[in-house]
Amino acid sequence: AVRKQARAATSVILLPVLSLPLVTLLVFFCMPRSSSLIEWVLANVIRPHIAVSRSDRNRGASAGGLQTGQTPGTSGNTPGTSGGGGSGNEGGEEGEAGGKGVNPMDTNTQRDKNAPKGVGRGRGQQQQYKEGVEKKPQSSDYMPPSASDQLENVVMRILAPRPAYSRRTTYDKYDGKTWERTGPLAEVTFPKNEENLIEVGNANALVIPPDCPTVEVKQQITLDQPPPDGSLPCYWTPQTIFGFDAMTVQADGVLKSNVAAPAGANYEVLSYLPIYRAKVMRSLPYKKNSEFKRSLFLPPPEEMQKAENELMAKYRQLPEQLPEEVKKTAKKVAGEGNWFARSERIVAYLRKHCKYKSQDVYRIADGDFVYNFLFRTREGNCAEFATAFVILARADGIPARLVAGYLPGKKNKSTGYIEVKVRDGHAWSEIYLPDWGWIPFDATPNGNLPEFDKDQSFFSQLADMGFANPFGSNLQRTLPKAGAGLGHGITGSDLAKKLEEEKRKKEGKPIDEDNGKFDLLKALSKLTWEPFVVLVILIGTGTVAYMFLQQRKIQTVLGIPEDARKSTLLFFQVLRDLRKYKIVRLPTDTPFDLTLRIHDGLNEYRQTGKFVHPELEPLLTHFMETYTLDRFGRGSVDRVGELESMSEQIKQLINAQK
Repeated sequence: AVRKQARAATSVILLPVLSLPLVTLLVFFCMPRSSSLIEWVLANVIRPHIAVSRSDRNRGASAGGLQTGQTPGTSGNTPGTSGGGGSGNEGGEEGEAGGKGVNPMDTNTQRDKNAPKGVGRGRGQQQQYKEGVEKKPQSSDYMPPSASDQLENVVMRILAPRPAYSRRTTYDKYDGKTWERTGPLAEVTFPKNEENLIEVGNANALVIPPDCPTVEVKQQITLDQPPPDGSLPCYWTPQTIFGFDAMTVQADGVLKSNVAAPAGANYEVLSYLPIYRAKVMRSLPYKKNSEFKRSLFLPPPEEMQKAENELMAKYRQLPEQLPEEVKKTAKKVAGEGNWFARSERIVAYLRKHCKYKSQDVYRIADGDFVYNFLFRTREGNCAEFATAFVILARADGIPARLVAGYLPGKKNKSTGYIEVKVRDGHAWSEIYLPDWGWIPFDATPNGNLPEFDKDQSFFSQLADMGFANPFGSNLQRTLPKAGAGLGHGITGSDLAKKLEEEKRKKEGKPIDEDNGKFDLLKALSKLTWEPFVVLVILIGTGTVAYMFLQQRKIQTVLGIPEDARKSTLLFFQVLRDLRKYKIVRLPTDTPFDLTLRIHDGLNEYRQTGKFVHPELEPLLTHFMETYTLDRFGRGSVDRVGELESMSEQIKQLINAQK
């Protein structure tokens, strides 16, 4: 009996312990497969959610491991160099010397003396680029769609560890009614490198200030409806693109591929999303210009200052007939402080005094668009809010522009893709802040731009203290070279197949290595064995759980107390053996009552024609009498040994056959 009690207690303890490895294996096999689990955790758990600035990311890293646009040894305060932090060589001509369309902070970028005019080389990788100018930039309507039958159509699907706004294009000129994207607009084109990656982060329009905290987010994007103006939507700010032969970055940061992306096009983007620290941004000193420092590798500060002034003048444009009420409101609302703090006050004013409506917006045809929104209708969608923000900011002297793109969309749980639909078409704004470049603002009531590092994480604080190497550039960050999982969620997309064919052609191998022959080993190697392992783990876990529940059920049915004596355990053991004869003890039964119930139960069992050993009933009666004396008697005689011997005999008699 003691051994049985120990086995019962041990099973209760060991069942959860034995289940732990099975649960661990189940979790492991359910996790996404990756070449490196550590790299997967970094790319999908840590980097997309922990904001680290570029200066922190590079701290302690060797120059050999630096990524594009992470050049040490410069002032770092030059977002407006050679184009004002996003303007590029605006107004320049194709083939001009000096590499103005490339990140001026890249100290290793040099022109290739043997390359054609307008082509250069960068950072020892023969990174070539070509400058150009688009005199009449193409743009589509910035207004969100209103046709209800199209709102649920999917524009694109994104596989990413976190959702974000997808930036598409910008507008600079406001005439009192609508927006226009004007030229000439400088642009620089980058081809793919030896790894089939396009390092667009070399473009000065995509420069990220060293002190701006960012999170790294990789997106795998499928375009279901390519944008009408040919721009390429993605999270801001893109650094590396995979899936095209070349990519053009225009002066306002708009991306355009070398060929128009058709419906179903797949591409991958690695972006640095800016995650600002509110206290830092609000406490920045008021500046009207960036601080440019003299360097052997950069243009003279005077030239950079002139370029920045031209940039800010362009994005301070206001229509001549702008009502005075709008200008007075801008000055009153913005107040004092730096341009970031003033912009926040403008956002707060719009959210407090204007009502947001996504559809059926009432618009007045006559008069200024912003004036009608602020003082007459006081209702509108994202177009009204974004336009009003930009004009109020410009009226207060803050350079600003309107941005068109898409809201983050919603995740489809069945496919795992973030689906961005037509209804997610959105407009927001960007302001230019000296030393910080362009900062996004979404003035709509539910807007989430700029995104703040609300609860600065432990890892971010470590980075600020100088322990940034776990997220530093010495860890390799590259996009996968395969397109598996892209497209319509089918493993092995058209992009992956095309790249594989190109690779085989370059190596001189036939595209189809099998030549029509069936290879059993290769066919078996293609089988996915993970589902079978998961099935075995589920069955094993279910079996262990069933055994555990059965053990608990038996204890509950029999009513065994946790502090039961040895004789009581033997008594309940006999009761469990008697379940063969459908004899069950009621909670109110005494051993004497149970003896009568045993007599009746055995007689009923015999009447069915089944065998009952003739010595069983007398032995059970004797067992009950002995148990009563041991359990309730006052004598000092220990009857446990006798009870244990009888319980074993009872078990043998119950199992005996005729």
